[in-house]
Amino acid sequence: MSLKAIEKRMRKYRKSTERNYLPRWIKRTLTGAIVVGLLIIVFGAAFIVYYLNEPRGVDLAVSAPSDVARGVPFELDVNITNISGAPMQNGLLTVTLPEGLLLWSSKINGNIYSESIGSVGTGSLTKKVYKIIAVGGLNSRQDLAVSFSYLNQNGTRFEVKSGAAVLVSSEVVSASVVKPDQILNGSSFSFTVNYVNNSDFDFPNLVLEADFPDSYTFDSASEPPSSLSNVWQLGSSLARSTGTIAIKGKFSNSSASSFDIPLKFFTVLNGKNYQVADYDASFSLSPSPIGISIFTNGMDHYVAKPVDTLNYVIQYNNMSGIALTNVTVKAALSGFGNWSSVKTDGSFDPNVRTITWTSATTPPLQFISPGGTGRLNFSLNVSSAIPTSLQGLSTKNLYVRVVASVSSPSVPYYVSGNSTFAETSVETKISSLVYLNARALLQDPGSGIVNARSFPPKAGVPTTYTLHWLLSNYGNDLSEVKISAPLPPGVTFTDIAKSNIASSTPAYDTSTQSMVWNVGDVVANSGLITGPIEGIFQVQATPDASDIGSYKTILGKTILSGNDNFTGTSVNASYEPLTTLLPTDLTVSPGEGVVTQR
Repeated sequence: MSLKAIEKRMRKYRKSTERNYLPRWIKRTLTGAIVVGLLIIVFGAAFIVYYLNEPRGVDLAVSAPSDVARGVPFELDVNITNISGAPMQNGLLTVTLPEGLLLWSSKINGNIYSESIGSVGTGSLTKKVYKIIAVGGLNSRQDLAVSFSYLNQNGTRFEVKSGAAVLVSSEVVSASVVKPDQILNGSSFSFTVNYVNNSDFDFPNLVLEADFPDSYTFDSASEPPSSLSNVWQLGSSLARSTGTIAIKGKFSNSSASSFDIPLKFFTVLNGKNYQVADYDASFSLSPSPIGISIFTNGMDHYVAKPVDTLNYVIQYNNMSGIALTNVTVKAALSGFGNWSSVKTDGSFDPNVRTITWTSATTPPLQFISPGGTGRLNFSLNVSSAIPTSLQGLSTKNLYVRVVASVSSPSVPYYVSGNSTFAETSVETKISSLVYLNARALLQDPGSGIVNARSFPPKAGVPTTYTLHWLLSNYGNDLSEVKISAPLPPGVTFTDIAKSNIASSTPAYDTSTQSMVWNVGDVVANSGLITGPIEGIFQVQATPDASDIGSYKTILGKTILSGNDNFTGTSVNASYEPLTTLLPTDLTVSPGEGVVTQR
C-alpha cells in the first residue's frame, strides 16, 4: 500500500473516533439516570402491590373502663368494621391479657384467648363483648392487647392491632376489725371482722383467709372454719351487703409487744381462688401479768433424736404487781413421746397426758410475791416404737409438744376476768426413725441370683455371695440418702446388682473401693407396709492364708447418710460388717463359714 493510501485511512479513523467519543461525565450522568429509572420502576411496582393489599379497610375499636375495682367484672368491647370494598375471610380475633386480668368464663384457661370470626362482609360490623375480672394488685396498671387477622381477596393474611389500659383503683371488699382495748400476752381474746361488698356485683362465693402468725393459737369462731382453722367459706355476698365473723384465740410470745393478722378475701373462678381484697389487722399487746417460758434440754429450740430423753424446765415470773396465791401450773403433752417414761414431782394424768402442779405438790405455789420466780422440772423419753395401726403409720413429721399454762385466782385491777392466766408452748422436732439392715446369703433363690457354692470357704478358692441392704423410714421425709460399705481385700463386685426402686441400684466406686447406693429421696413411712427398700448385689470373695481358722469379712461396715427434711438436720445409721458366718442363711450351719485350707 502506498504512503498516500495509508494517510487517507488514518484521517478517516481519526474522524470516526472523534465522532464516537463521549466525555466521562456524560457517561456517568447517563448511567445514573438509568439506575434511578430502574429504582422508580421497582418501588412503583411495590407501592402498587402494597396499595392493593394493605388493610386500610379495617377499623378495630377496643373500649374498656379506665379504672376498675379488683374482683368486680367489667366489659371489654371489641368492634370490627369492614370499610373496604371487599369481604374479609377467615377472621381470627385474639385477646391477650396480663397476669392481673382474667376472662370471666369457666371455659377459658390462660391469658390468651382466640376466637374465629369467619367472614366479615363489606361494610359490616362485628361486635364482641368479653367479661373480664381484675385480680392484680391495688393501683396496678393492666395493659391488654387485641388483634384481628384475616385473608384479603388475594389470599394474603393481614393483622391489625389495638389495645386498652385499665387501672385497678379500688377493692371490691373493705374490712375493719373491732378488738379489745387491752390484749394480754398469753391470754385469750376475741376480735370481730366486719366486711362490706362495696360493688353492685353479687359474688357467688366469697372466701376469707386469716394468716395467723406462729405464736397465735386459734380457739373458736362464730362460724366454724372450713379448713385449717383459718379459712372461712363466707358464701354468696350480695351487692352492697355486709357481713361479720368473730374469732377467738390467744397470742403467746413473751418478747413481742405487737403482732399482725393479715386478712385476705378471695373469689372462686374456674375452681381457683383469686384474691380480691386484703386487710392487715394490727394488735398491740399489754405485758402479761405472769411470764412463762419452757426450755428443752437447756435450749429454746432443741432437735431430738429417737433415743433422746427430753428434760423440760418451766420457768414462771410474777409480773402482776400483786401477790399471786394458789397458783396452778399445767403442762399438756402431745406428739411422739413415751408417756410411761414421764418423771415429775407434779401429778401426771396419763389419760389426758397432763402434768399438774399445785400448792399441794409444790408448796412455793401457795404464795408468789410480786417479782417472784420459780422453776418446775419434768422429763420424758422420745418414743422409739413404730405404731402398728395404719392410722399411726400415716403419721408424718415427728414432734413432742408441750403447752404450759399458769393461773391464779388473784387478779390485778387491770386484768378483766376472774383469774390471772398465761400460756406458752414449745414443739420439739424429732429426727426420723431410720432402720438399716444388711445381710449376706450363700443360697438366695428369692433374689434370682445364683451363687457359685464352695463351702466351707477355702483359702485361694473363690465363692460368690448375695448381699442385701434393707431400709425402712418412719416419721419424716428424707433426701440425698446414700448407703455405702467398703469391699475388703480379696472381695470383688461381679457387676450384678438390682433394687426395688426405679431410680438406682448399688454400684462399685473405684475411687473408694466401696459399694455405693445413691437412694435419693425416701418419703416418710417407706418400707413399713409393703416391705423395706432393698438393694441387692453379688460379690466374689477369695480367702487367703491369713483367713484360715476365722470368718472371712466379705463386706465392711455399712454407713447410711442423708438429710431430714422436717428437722433440717442430717440423719445417719450403720450396720456391722458381714462375714462368712452368714447367720441369716438357714442353709449354713453354725461354724461352717470358718475358712479352711484348700
